[in-house]
Amino acid sequence: MLPAVKAQGIATSVDVFCERMAFSLEDTRKIFEAATALGFRVKLHAEQFSDSHGAALAASFKALSCDHLEYLSPNGAEAMARHKVTAVLLPGAFYYLKESQKPPVQTLRDLKIPMALATDLNPGSSPVFSMTLILNMACLLFGLTCEEALLGATLNGARALGLDRTKGSLEPGKDADLVVWDIDDPADLCCFTGLDPVDKVMIKGRFIDLDT
Repeated sequence: MLPAVKAQGIATSVDVFCERMAFSLEDTRKIFEAATALGFRVKLHAEQFSDSHGAALAASFKALSCDHLEYLSPNGAEAMARHKVTAVLLPGAFYYLKESQKPPVQTLRDLKIPMALATDLNPGSSPVFSMTLILNMACLLFGLTCEEALLGATLNGARALGLDRTKGSLEPGKDADLVVWDIDDPADLCCFTGLDPVDKVMIKGRFIDLDT
């Protein structure tokens, strides 16, 4: 299917779920080889339920990101750090699946691996629509600081998509895509749950009508 996807120009990267109930390590390697030969970047759902050694494999292909990572090994983490792979933490899936094994956040800190956050929005394991709820979960369940969580939802989130040169932070030359929040402190986004404090949304330098 990958050549057809490439011909249509509808994707920039290929994501694989490497796990005992999904794609094996060798299957993942074959997909990554085919994807990179076509010019795709690669991403991996790795080490969610066991250490499948997927993170190290993804790092060898200079993956944009590895997601989940509850069972990430020290060797896998070192490979990610070496090849500048972003770690995407998904506390919504951790919460809904009632998992107990947390990703090794301190190891990621020690190795200076960027930590991104995402909803992992899907009906099977993470039916979470709210990024502010994810910020709260990341702090309470995984022990991130508010600053780490906010960075994970902005610049590091863009980095996990290969978009950090144009998005993810307010800097000259970057796209004017931003949200204005009706809050007193940035940490409020991590603290309050059930609140929707969005005041304004700007896309490509223009405020949009939130009522439409």
